[in-house]
Amino acid sequence: SFQPQDRVKVIDDLLAPLDGLFIKSRRILDIGTGTGTIIPLLHSRYPDSKIISIDLALEMLVRARQRCKNASLVQAENTADY
Repeated sequence: SFQPQDRVKVIDDLLAPLDGLFIKSRRILDIGTGTGTIIPLLHSRYPDSKIISIDLALEMLVRARQRCKNASLVQAENTADY
């Protein structure tokens, strides 16, 4: 899979337009967190917000836990009927 070398800067650039909304938020829901790359960036950028990160894959949450020991992680289930 493609990962940009400067992905932290890419993520920072993507978050910048949301600062006005997120800076006031008490909670931020990170859906599809994967390996948790964004979790420490969210914590440092919005220190007063509780970050809750969700992913379907347990393997991804294990990797996110290794990256962020104190993260609030939730394994979601895909149970929607279509």
